[in-house]
This record gives sequence, C-alpha cells and structure tokens, in this order.
Amino acid sequence: MQKICGAADLRAPGIIGDIPPVQPGDIVGISLSRNPRLVLALGVAQMSGEAMGRERKGKAVKVIHYVGDTLWENRS
Repeated sequence: MQKICGAADLRAPGIIGDIPPVQPGDIVGISLSRNPRLVLALGVAQMSGEAMGRERKGKAVKVIHYVGDTLWENRS
C-alpha cells in the first residue's frame, strides 16, 4: 500500500483475489485485499484482467491518482 500511495505503478505479481473483466485502457480502482471497498488509488489498466491473474511479471496498472497526492490534498 505504501508504494501505491507513493505513485508506484502496480505490477502483475501484486494482484491477488478476484479480478474483474477489464481491458487495457480501462480506468480501475486499486484496493487492499483485506478491505476491497476502500479504493486507495485509480489507474489505467495496462493488460487485461485475465492477463493480470496469469502473468508473473510486467506492469498491470499505471497509477494516475492516489490517496494523499496533490489532487487529494486540494479537494474542497
């Protein structure tokens, strides 16, 4: 979680649990497996959901917004 909230992209090995049927280019929410309702970051899928579950290397999601970033801090 700390790396994601520091703008690190999400790699395929870091994805566990149920993966929705997403396609590359889809906007996705990133949460912890122990609290899936709490979205900590938003990103753009770099591979399909099927590939995310299968691959053991590679960037799965490019993080574009996360809790604590400038956009978060400047919300009204």
